[in-house]
This record gives sequence, structure tokens and C-alpha cells, in this order.
Amino acid sequence: MLLDDVAVRQARTELLTKGRQGIEHETALKWAARAVAAYELLRGRFRLALLSDAETYRQEAIEHASQLADEAFLTALRHEIDARRPRGLGG
Repeated sequence: MLLDDVAVRQARTELLTKGRQGIEHETALKWAARAVAAYELLRGRFRLALLSDAETYRQEAIEHASQLADEAFLTALRHEIDARRPRGLGG
């Protein structure tokens, strides 16, 4: 079984304490951090798979941030990720 009782109990607690907005906010920041970390790892040696992962993480961050209906947060998050993205990748 993929979901054990502990995982479900933790999810229930998270829902009751953070709510959907808090979860989306936290999740957006986690995906953004993963994207930036992956971009940083590209600097030493170019690896196509890692670039693909970084772009996926960036998109996940943007998708979760867009669930918040907080345009300022979405814009700031996108700007921060893109400021740390290697040049020439587009937007």
C-alpha cells in the first residue's frame, strides 16, 4: 500500500492546520527551491535530463502559486526563479 495510516494522519493534520491556501503556498515554494537548485547544478556541467527536471520544477511552482489567487506572490515567485535561471532558456 502506498498510503499508510501515518501518511493519511499527517495529511489530515496538515489540512486542519494549514488549509489549502497554506499548502499551495508551501508547495509552490518547495518546487521553486527545487527548480533553482537544479539550475545551479547545471552551471558546472550541462546535463539535459537535469535541465528538463529544472523546467518541470519551475512549472510546478508556477502552477501551485497560481492556485492562490495572489498575483503579487505569483509574479514575485516567477521573477525570483527566472532571475536564477541560466541565460538563454527563455520564459
